[in-house]
Amino acid sequence: MPIKRLGVLTPVAANTTYTLTTADVSSLASVIIANTGNVDTVVTVYVDPIGGGGAVDQRAYIVSDVTVSVGQALETFRFALNVGDIIKVRATTITVSFSTNLLYESSGRTNVQYSASAPASPQVGDIWINSSTNELRAWTGSAYALVAVAAPQGPSGPTGPVGPTGATGPSGPRGYTGPTGAGINIKGRYATYGAFIAAQPSGFVGDSYLVGQNLYIWDEVNMNWYDSGVPLLGPTGPTGAASTVTGPTGSSGPTGPTGPSGGPTGPTGPTGAGATGPTGPTGATGPTGAASSVTGPTGPTGPSGGPTGPTGPTGPTGPSVTGPTGPAGAASSTGATGATGDTGPTGPTGATGAASTVTGPTGATGPTGATGAASTVTGPTGPTGPSGGPTGPTGPTGPTGAGITGPTGPTGATASFDTLPDAILAALTIDEIAYQAITRLEVTNSGSSAYLFSQYAGNNPTVYAISGTTIAFNLNVAGHPFLIKTASGAANYDTGLVHVTPGGTITTGSAAQGKVSGTLYFRIPAATTGAYAYQCSIHAGMLGVLTIKDISAI
Repeated sequence: MPIKRLGVLTPVAANTTYTLTTADVSSLASVIIANTGNVDTVVTVYVDPIGGGGAVDQRAYIVSDVTVSVGQALETFRFALNVGDIIKVRATTITVSFSTNLLYESSGRTNVQYSASAPASPQVGDIWINSSTNELRAWTGSAYALVAVAAPQGPSGPTGPVGPTGATGPSGPRGYTGPTGAGINIKGRYATYGAFIAAQPSGFVGDSYLVGQNLYIWDEVNMNWYDSGVPLLGPTGPTGAASTVTGPTGSSGPTGPTGPSGGPTGPTGPTGAGATGPTGPTGATGPTGAASSVTGPTGPTGPSGGPTGPTGPTGPTGPSVTGPTGPAGAASSTGATGATGDTGPTGPTGATGAASTVTGPTGATGPTGATGAASTVTGPTGPTGPSGGPTGPTGPTGPTGAGITGPTGPTGATASFDTLPDAILAALTIDEIAYQAITRLEVTNSGSSAYLFSQYAGNNPTVYAISGTTIAFNLNVAGHPFLIKTASGAANYDTGLVHVTPGGTITTGSAAQGKVSGTLYFRIPAATTGAYAYQCSIHAGMLGVLTIKDISAI
């Protein structure tokens, strides 16, 4: 098979589309691109097929926005050309060279074209059938010579018998099961979007986070976080009943250091002079006299250590008579303590002497005698001592008591999505978030004459969608079953349809058609383009156009 070069081009202006060549033979072609400058260039190559009229949606892109570095060249893959197809090129610089190589048959021309006007760039042997006159012409090298004219069409012959039905062909291979959809997993919460993105720059299918009051979901297609636009924060629940079970006591912390002791003890005052007289016998207790303001002298302490005698009966308290205070005696030295004698019986209590203002010297403390029988008489309470002394060290913690675990309460009922507090607060049902969609249209009706769509004005508007994406129709059209069709009044179009009820029931294909509530998801195949239709299955006037654009042309 011979190869020939057809078209060489260097752009005159940057970012301008030029015709590189028009095919004059059916062939396999490739385009060679060379960067002759000192900066990178970005190039695009596409084919305008014959009969396409230059429409954008008819273009066949060979390369789009490909960078060719300084000093580099590249050759595209080989692609088919028909006679009359046009190769277009564009670059961001003028220091770039384009050329085309064609691989074609040399054994003869088999190019036949049926059109109203003569084909461009003919070669010897090309045949042109004029669609207006039914003339058959051949290119001689200088003109299209008339070869024949089609005779007028005769009447149609009778229809022949129907041939036998052929055998049923084998079943096609079973399609693979689609992947299981991922649920929403709320993994955490952030106060601001900035803090959220700093901590979670990316995610996985099904991941979601609360940011403030909005729910952000990871979009695996566009590889970014998608704001669902729905606040998802429920009210604070009521406080639970108080528990009757006490948990175990935690372990005690270490004992702190002991604080310093109180202040130093003050010095003892000097002992007053004067001899202590002997203790007189105890007289009978007389009646209680009037309170005296004079304290009599304290008698000397007798020897201790002897047995305690029985306590005699208390006599009546006698009248209080305070004698005159005698002169203070000269200070005397304390003699040696004699041996302790036996304790004699306690005599009757004598009358209280006059109060002395002189305190005698304190005698040496004798040995402690045996403890007497417990007294049944409670003495007067002494004065309260000063406060503010140091706090003693904390005693050790007692052992933990054995707690009693209460019985396990009954298992609560299983929650569904529509009973969750957040879903109730946001008025959200499961069908509204079952699948990701590029947009969600709220569909209602105006009587029995028209459908109404959010984001669009007027009755039965033309709705636009993009191939390779998903569009959602949230249906609220009681009495007006909603259908997707190949055209107005034509067959239903079931491919890619998924319907989800508010309760979570899923139907697909033809079973998803004719719904009046829930959400209908149209998962548009990538190769689907053109004018389709939506229509009520009951009221023929409720219909409109659903235009699907090619995603590669956007």
